[in-house]
Amino acid sequence: MDTWLREQGYRKENYWEDGERLAYHEANDHFLAPYLDGGEKKVTIDAGAKALVIDSDGEYTCDQTGGCPTYDNDEDYFECDDCGDRTSNDDGYWVGRQEDTQVCDDCRSNHYQYAYGRRGAQYYVHEDNAVYVESNSEHYDQDYLGDNNIVELDNGDYEDVENAVEVDGDWYHIDDERICRTEDTDEFMMVDDGCWQCAESGNWYTDDCIKWTEYEGQRYHDDYIPKHIADATADKDDDAEDEPVPTMLTMDMLSEVSLVEDYTVSGDHIRFSMTILHDGVKLFAHRDVTAGHIRTFGFDNTRIEMRKIISTELMQMAYINANLALESTTESN
Repeated sequence: MDTWLREQGYRKENYWEDGERLAYHEANDHFLAPYLDGGEKKVTIDAGAKALVIDSDGEYTCDQTGGCPTYDNDEDYFECDDCGDRTSNDDGYWVGRQEDTQVCDDCRSNHYQYAYGRRGAQYYVHEDNAVYVESNSEHYDQDYLGDNNIVELDNGDYEDVENAVEVDGDWYHIDDERICRTEDTDEFMMVDDGCWQCAESGNWYTDDCIKWTEYEGQRYHDDYIPKHIADATADKDDDAEDEPVPTMLTMDMLSEVSLVEDYTVSGDHIRFSMTILHDGVKLFAHRDVTAGHIRTFGFDNTRIEMRKIISTELMQMAYINANLALESTTESN
């Protein structure tokens, strides 16, 4: 190329002289700046002639290979730590956990996500290290998921821990059809791991629960057996007409009763309740517990405490119900 240029009448100089002109092309904030070899790199703009003029006192210095000039007032600009582009401070963003990396707006919008990170703080995280939780419509720093109560599900998705349950060391969405909450042990288990479902109530139980009746291929928990099935499966050989004896309700019997948690009560309370059918009478008891109490003592401890308190109330109700039944029987005789 050097030979060809010489044949065309060009010659190579070692420097640019004041007054020499270059083509002017508008670009972005100012103009497309060439990289100038040699000692003199400063230029001014001749707007009328649309030219760059070599000027040792010029306002701009053409010493960048990225097409941007260097300004005399250079403290108003920085070099993007990602792409290297020269950028106005007004168009820059501090990113990263320590917010110690400065990038241009283009890099920030295309490669970073505003996310929750260490100790719940928010900052821009590179997209390679950000995860999205759809239920919260938020991004999170993958290295600080625990700080924000986010867990990774077994399918690779991410979820708030309030919407997830842990089974055998793996996390599942609370609505995952592969898991269930057993009524007799009050724990989450895999559906295919030793569980059965009551055809009437839809509740799940472990195989250790023996209070069930099978009818036409369906299994029913004894607390939810429909009357026509109870009649159909009753012992027809028992013709004795003994006087009914009130059932003695025990804590062991109440251990099979489901503890229901209702989050729809007003305020910041959660209602714990239990219901049992005792000699044809439905017994119901409940307690409302504040969210603050649960945060202080934990959900598992609160469940145990509520089951004991409510079970004691149900036993007292059953005692009253049994006495009323005995009185009714005595009066009828």
